[in-house]
Amino acid sequence: METWSILALQECRMFLESSLSDRNVGILMTGLGGENNRLRYFLMIRYRSDAILTSAQKETIERGFSYICSKFDSILEEIQEHQYYVTMKVLIPMDVAVAEIIEGGIDECNTFNDFLDENYYVTNVRIPTEAEILHYLREMGRGEE
Repeated sequence: METWSILALQECRMFLESSLSDRNVGILMTGLGGENNRLRYFLMIRYRSDAILTSAQKETIERGFSYICSKFDSILEEIQEHQYYVTMKVLIPMDVAVAEIIEGGIDECNTFNDFLDENYYVTNVRIPTEAEILHYLREMGRGEE
């Protein structure tokens, strides 16, 4: 009930603000939230091989995605390396295409060492479980059986 109460309160605020001003006010809600004019996205990028990432590759991912995020006024909040993939939480402005960040970051990382796959998973609804991610990887031909 608490979730529905919060939603109802936000809707009432939106209608009140719209009726008191000369403009219509909308509300945008995502499961992962956001900050200011940015929405939070969860993304997962596969590695090209099943080999464990080297420390240089981990550093490349952090530098590459930090660089791309800075070009698009985005914020790289978190990176986690896993056996077959890397996950990130990124705050991206609403006027920036999410693919610009992800594909730009992959290209930046693969410039000298082609180790990230061009296939990725992105959502702003909720963070998938590890089982869901592994299921996706199996469908794409990677990951544990």
